[in-house]
Amino acid sequence: MSGTIWMYSDRMDDWDILFAQRSFITYGDGCDYYDLTEKVMTRLAQEAGAVYKIGSRFVRIRRDVFEEYIREEYRKEQTDESKTDRVKSLCRSNWS
Repeated sequence: MSGTIWMYSDRMDDWDILFAQRSFITYGDGCDYYDLTEKVMTRLAQEAGAVYKIGSRFVRIRRDVFEEYIREEYRKEQTDESKTDRVKSLCRSNWS
């Protein structure tokens, strides 16, 4: 195995390893692997700028770009929630 994937090999099955070896995926593969609906997968891939079209029907998603976008959105969500929790706790302490 190349890169750092070996560090997680005890938590991965054959499907994960085969999926990690692919640079580009289809919408169907992404829906199955990430457990998303096709509508959500399409929207997220387009927001990430990970969609590559060849001709009118051949579409692939660049997996590394898509996953980086998902990670960034998750980080933003986590920091927004922690900010909200801090504001709520400050409000509670001021009103108590």
